[in-house]
Amino acid sequence: MLITVNLMSKKEGEIKRFLSKYFEKESAVDENVIEWIYVYRNVVKALDVIDSVMDNYSDYNISLWVQVGDEDIVEVTKYNRNKLTAKILKSTENAGIF
Repeated sequence: MLITVNLMSKKEGEIKRFLSKYFEKESAVDENVIEWIYVYRNVVKALDVIDSVMDNYSDYNISLWVQVGDEDIVEVTKYNRNKLTAKILKSTENAGIF
């Protein structure tokens, strides 16, 4: 199963700042990038970045959007985060990944 994680920010340098902290090294992302998209095959890695963005939501001006497989793209918020995580885990369980 593929999980597409999309980070967006109107604030210059914000995505680079987040990714540098997340990966604990200087990110190769340009300073003026307003959108970052990564398609994960590894569900655990996708959930890790999703959780990291949401856990640090107040520190960064970033919106987080996720697409699970071929489903619709949804914005991850503090209101739907747990439901989306459960849905991802259930989908991977049903696919025999875990």
